[in-house]
Amino acid sequence: MKSNVFIDSNLWIYAFIESKSDSSKRETMIHFLENLNQQSNIIVSIQVINEFHWILKRKYKIDENRIISKVNNGILKLSNVSSISINTYKRSCDIRNKYHISFWDSIISVCP
Repeated sequence: MKSNVFIDSNLWIYAFIESKSDSSKRETMIHFLENLNQQSNIIVSIQVINEFHWILKRKYKIDENRIISKVNNGILKLSNVSSISINTYKRSCDIRNKYHISFWDSIISVCP
């Protein structure tokens, strides 16, 4: 049985941004995700997809249609999207209070 592995937005960004100054980071992430996909169930939340989209649009000035294509043909092909429910929110509150982490990181940490 495959284990679930949550991948945060920064790793997806490294895999999909073509940097002339550091192409090895992109290649490393693509290789990592391909291997991980064979061994585990990759999980993302809609929050991760939203962050990915926002950063590519705002920071990297990538065209909207190209970002949507990267989400559809990359993230969604390699992963399963976890829903954020009221139970997710409640569990994240407990984690946030216990470990003093950010609101957004606490929600990500409890996604199945």
